[in-house]
Amino acid sequence: APSARSVVQRVDDWWYRLMIDSQWPPLVAFAKVLSKLFGTAIDWPIRVAVTLAIVLRRHWLALSAWALTIAVSELCIGSIKSLIDRPRPPGSLIATSASSYPSGHAIASAVTAIGIVMAITTGRRRLRWMIAAVIVAAAVALSRTYLSAHWLSDVVGGSLIGAGLALTIPEAFELTRDRRSRSRGADPLTPQDATLWPNDAEADGRRERA
Repeated sequence: APSARSVVQRVDDWWYRLMIDSQWPPLVAFAKVLSKLFGTAIDWPIRVAVTLAIVLRRHWLALSAWALTIAVSELCIGSIKSLIDRPRPPGSLIATSASSYPSGHAIASAVTAIGIVMAITTGRRRLRWMIAAVIVAAAVALSRTYLSAHWLSDVVGGSLIGAGLALTIPEAFELTRDRRSRSRGADPLTPQDATLWPNDAEADGRRERA
């Protein structure tokens, strides 16, 4: 609705002015580093390295979820940008391309940071690492507004899309695995599932009993 869009734009304008007024050279430099880290030149090598690590550990279900999460997120970036075709804010401090909504960096940082945690951890370790992943993704997203490369709503939308995909796709795979295990009359944490997903929950239990 036009009224809702006007409210969002007013918030975006307020945040944009706040970022302009608070620009400080060391923070600008730091924001550029964060932006670079989750650009394609560095983000994709990180994803490839994680993929190889999952393959070496032979966690095939985790690998499938990780690959699907990345593929869907990349499809979302281009298709939604083309559909919305929103102009970027003026005066960007870094080079930009394509339209503004959603932020591709926000999607990529959430998918990579949160997706890595979902792919290689389980149990209580997952919660601890998830907090760090969310902080990293949020810092990257906000850095894009600090550099005037995106409106606030661009990075909020992108972060929600990326985090949603990174959480729901692996969780759906895990639920499917557990249901199939129960249908076979097997414990979801039995050894035959160890090659599908890391079984840290069972390992934690063994350490507590030791």
